Amino acid sequence: MKSALAFAVIAASCAFAQSAPKMQEGFVEVPGAKIFYKDSGGRGVPVIFLHAFTGSAEVWEKQIPAFTKAGYRFIAYDRRGWGRTVADPKGPASNTPDDLLALIDY
Repeated sequence: MKSALAFAVIAASCAFAQSAPKMQEGFVEVPGAKIFYKDSGGRGVPVIFLHAFTGSAEVWEKQIPAFTKAGYRFIAYDRRGWGRTVADPKGPASNTPDDLLALIDY
């Protein structure tokens, strides 16, 4: 009985691991910053997740499976001064709309 239960747990884990999207992570160079992003890739309609004024793209981790399973392309990024995004203190002031456009164009 224990071995059958262990097998069921391992099989379920493998099935979940295979269905989880392989996230790409990287940086987009914009004037005065290197913007960190996560992207599930794929041909689905892209949905871009923006974190609040504080925080990072990590706040969306639990939403990734639901959106990718529904066929969407998941994209999240760290705003300037937060998470893994690196802002040059001597660079231009933060401009969230321009950063978002640069990410979309990338």
